[in-house]
Amino acid sequence: MNKLAVFFTVYNRFEQLERSLNEFKLQSRKDFDLYIVNNSDQKIDDLVDIPCEIINLHNKYKHFGRYFAVKQVIDRGYEIIAFLDDDIMIHPKYINDCYFYFQPQYVKSFWAFEIFDDYWKRKKLSGQRNGHYCGGGGLLAPIDLFRVPQLYECPEEYWILDDLWMSHVILAHTDYKIRIFPTKAKLLDDHKATYKKIKPLKSEFTKEYILPYL
Repeated sequence: MNKLAVFFTVYNRFEQLERSLNEFKLQSRKDFDLYIVNNSDQKIDDLVDIPCEIINLHNKYKHFGRYFAVKQVIDRGYEIIAFLDDDIMIHPKYINDCYFYFQPQYVKSFWAFEIFDDYWKRKKLSGQRNGHYCGGGGLLAPIDLFRVPQLYECPEEYWILDDLWMSHVILAHTDYKIRIFPTKAKLLDDHKATYKKIKPLKSEFTKEYILPYL
């Protein structure tokens, strides 16, 4: 039984899917189970040519869906959970880094930040510093985080803010600390249009759910 389960979320970037699947094929370590969370608007079974389990959610829970995907397999004996999105480029030692950098008392992310008095006033973590925010697209976490009941109690209007809700749950309802996951990864889509659209919502959420725990 592999200790690591990787949840790779597919949205509608089908032009990048082949590249992403090839990156999994080229991993130097093979001791992981891959789950593809299909959050796109079509079936992708015919596009996938590697061993995996496809979980079709079709944007039912927006970005929050991958949490429910983990919940479906939480009793299969895994110890480590990793999240990736289809706009992230990883290197052949990514799986090795998941094992190397995993620590059961920490939740780590490619994008982990210290927040000040607003979501947009933040500093990326480095080294051994603890922070207040962990991005979902590059997450590395103990599976027990997904047994915390409050993780699944997010108000529906915040389902698009899955990263901030997870950060809130970590700060308010667990003893985990947030740190950087210092593996090599490249973001291929800067999401400027999406950020602009939900910028006020992120600030509103941070004020109510994050700042009280800083």
